[in-house]
Order: sequence, then C-alpha cells, then structure tokens
Amino acid sequence: MLETEVKLRLADAAAFRSLLIEHGWQPDTQVFERNTVFDTPTAELLGSGRLLRIRQIDDRAIITVKLPAASNGPHKVREEHQFETNGVEQARQVFLGLGYEPSWIYEKRRTTFRKDGEEGIIEVDETPIGDYTEMEGDAGWIDRTAAALGFSEADYLVDTYRTLFEAWLARTGSNVTHMTFD
Repeated sequence: MLETEVKLRLADAAAFRSLLIEHGWQPDTQVFERNTVFDTPTAELLGSGRLLRIRQIDDRAIITVKLPAASNGPHKVREEHQFETNGVEQARQVFLGLGYEPSWIYEKRRTTFRKDGEEGIIEVDETPIGDYTEMEGDAGWIDRTAAALGFSEADYLVDTYRTLFEAWLARTGSNVTHMTFD
C-alpha cells in the first residue's frame, strides 16, 4: 500500500486536539506505542531508506516494513506493508532468527482522529522530543485539511521520527540513544 503523509510540529498538543474537536474530528482512545526498529548489524536497512519495525500497543504487535520514499515533494510517499499479531515476542524472535537486531527504540502517545466524510486521518503524537501531528491521506486532502487547520505547505515535515530525533540530539547535545520517556 502506498502511504502519503506529512508531519507538522505542534506548539501545544492539547490545544491542537481541542481545535480538531471544534472542526468536527472525533478522537479514538489515546494509546502508548513502543516502537522497536530492527536492522542488520551494518545498518543495511537504514542505509537504503527501508524500515522494519515492531510497534507494540499493549499486547498487540503491528509489524511494518516501509520502503524508500518515492517522492521528493512536500509530502512523504512510501510503500508500506503491515499486519497485526498478538505475538510480540514471537515476531521479535523471527526477526532475530533472520539476522535482524533491535537498533533503535522510540515511544509516543498517539491519539487518532477521524471525521465522517473525510478520507484521511489525523494523528496527534506526544513524543519525548516534542509534539507532532501526522496527516495521512492523498496529497490534495492533506493540503486542504492542513490549510483548514491553519497550516501551510511551509510547515510540512517529511522527516522520520529517527531524523527528527537525530536533529534533536544535535540541538540539545544529549547523548541518549533511544527516543523514550525514561
């Protein structure tokens, strides 16, 4: 499946959630995600722009592979495949058995918003390095929705959480290795 999205930096996640509700968006329950990225010892996947991840939410695991970005435009477009299982440890053992090892962990509190009649979704992510929203849908929908919420294309980020984390490390001088709330 092809995924088209942008991230937007938020000054205040609570205020943005209120704005979404004022515009008719309905929130799902907030979830805590622990994402473990797997790679080869030589970082082959990272170097080629691919991602192999286990996203853990309670006892569920969402297994995801993302292929390199297919666009250099204002929206990030990537092929993504995923499935869900209750076997978090089994999935981990499969990756380890194939020679992949945990390379990076990132956490976030995510609330997904949906609106009747809208083809895309909006997710509000609270992370250890700041708050962001992700808008996922076709490019035209993203542009219209972002504009209706007070954003412009100049606000769009197509960075991964990994690159945002690396920029945060450079700005702060921190020496932490994972983007976790610990």
